[in-house]
Amino acid sequence: MVLSENARSEIRRLMAQFPQRQSALLGALFVAQDEVGYLSPDALGDVAVVMNLPMSEITSVASFYHLYRFKPEGRHVIQLCTNISCQLRGCGRILDHLRRRLQVDVGETTADGAFTLKTAEERRRFRPRPLHARVDPKRIPSSSDPAPGRAAGVHDLEVHPRARSGGAGRVPQAGGLRGASPSPGDVA
Repeated sequence: MVLSENARSEIRRLMAQFPQRQSALLGALFVAQDEVGYLSPDALGDVAVVMNLPMSEITSVASFYHLYRFKPEGRHVIQLCTNISCQLRGCGRILDHLRRRLQVDVGETTADGAFTLKTAEERRRFRPRPLHARVDPKRIPSSSDPAPGRAAGVHDLEVHPRARSGGAGRVPQAGGLRGASPSPGDVA
């Protein structure tokens, strides 16, 4: 088993909160993802065993939602908003710059495991109070920078181009910016 006894106990605790065990599946998948870092086949198998559900049900539910990861990601995730309003505000230029600077394509992780570049539709509705700050493309790290995240003040973030300043905003991922604090001039 890949999941620790604590993770299996947490899944059982979630199942006890619902009249049908399937109702705890989303939470159980998050427990497994938090434990392993992503949903490996072994982690999915452990969830299936603990919940006494068919593996096909576990994988079909997990693959339906974009919040679950099926391969390891970098220590920092840069997620660029690509909905229509962000496209109109220049997300394509930012994405091209990120690809060149990090030397990866969307969905890939830098060779040193520091950054994963992702795109998604607007996700601010999932965040209670988004932090918006200008992102200077020159400060975006490359995979060859000695301490890319710390040097640039870039950690896990989402990028949303903004109309008013012509810059881009950033919204902390789950877990926040972990130590990054924008300067007062950066906050909109």
